[in-house]
Amino acid sequence: MYQIFISLIVASTLWLVSCQTNQNHLSEKEFTQRYKDSLMQREPDANYEIQEDLKIKVSEGKHDMTIYLDNAYRAYTLQPDSLASIFSDYLNSSISSLTKTELINKNSIVPVIKPFKYIEDVKSLDHGNTSLDSLIYYEPYNDELIIVYAEDTELNIRYLQKHIIDSLNIGLDTLRDFAFNNLRKILPDVEIINSGGKFGILAGGVYEASLILSKTMWNKENFSIDGDIVIAMPTRDMVYVTGSKNKQEINKLKSLALKDFENENYQVSPFLFRYNGSAFERFRD
Repeated sequence: MYQIFISLIVASTLWLVSCQTNQNHLSEKEFTQRYKDSLMQREPDANYEIQEDLKIKVSEGKHDMTIYLDNAYRAYTLQPDSLASIFSDYLNSSISSLTKTELINKNSIVPVIKPFKYIEDVKSLDHGNTSLDSLIYYEPYNDELIIVYAEDTELNIRYLQKHIIDSLNIGLDTLRDFAFNNLRKILPDVEIINSGGKFGILAGGVYEASLILSKTMWNKENFSIDGDIVIAMPTRDMVYVTGSKNKQEINKLKSLALKDFENENYQVSPFLFRYNGSAFERFRD
């Protein structure tokens, strides 16, 4: 049995979408049932079992998986009026995860930045029934952040366990560089936007936070700032940059990071980080 820790969003047919329009906010129980109904309509040959709110066990042929809908439900609560577009965007991802085999394209493995809390969330979702290595592999990045590894496909992002990484004959000591090189090949050109003392980074809208792993990007040639490079990355696709001596922009970034972290999905951190010449560490002024 393999378990998928993907930010799966509920998917359904137009009938399910129309039923939700202008009605009361879905509870976790209702949300889970709608998700199960959606999958059953698209993949009727699979077996589905709601184990608890926001947790569904799915079996099809030799494949078993557990779908956790915590991030999905959060996305819905943040934008309840966008349920139709959420359904449309993520249905294929869900079905792809259900029918996927264990075969991994090693050249599609990319690094993903997560908060340390993500590990506790993974453990709690499994209720401590499985060893962490069997659930997901991670590396500490600093005191606040970790790196997990995922296979990026056209339809979804699948987070990997250690035994899968081991089977690919990629040394753990070279995994970070290997995955980041893969990422740079699939990302569009990185765009740096100057906004008068603060910069924004655009790189496709999914992996911006992973750019902290770059060994060549973080310098004064790319960012004309006052002091050391300081960044905020409240979510996976939001990265802001300013200088450590620019107190006005630092204060703005603190507020912006907290606001976006609390109100957006795919959270990374509400804190700021300073570049020390080789990595980012928690910024404390």
